[in-house]
Amino acid sequence: MPQVIDIEREMEPLTFLEGRHADSSEDDLAAAFATLAVYRDGGIFAGGFSGMSDWERHRRR
Repeated sequence: MPQVIDIEREMEPLTFLEGRHADSSEDDLAAAFATLAVYRDGGIFAGGFSGMSDWERHRRR
C-alpha cells in the first residue's frame, strides 16, 4: 500500500544549506536533508542546498 508523505511538513524543520561542497560536515548535511522513505537499498530524500556535490553534475550550455 502506498504511503502518503507530507513533503512540506517533512521539510519544515530543515535548514537550507548554503554553499554545499565536497567537505561539508555531516552535521550540516543532516540538518539540510530528510529521509522521506526507505526504498530497496537506498531511500527517497528531500532537502535544500546551494553549491556543488560530487554526484550532481550539469552540463553548462
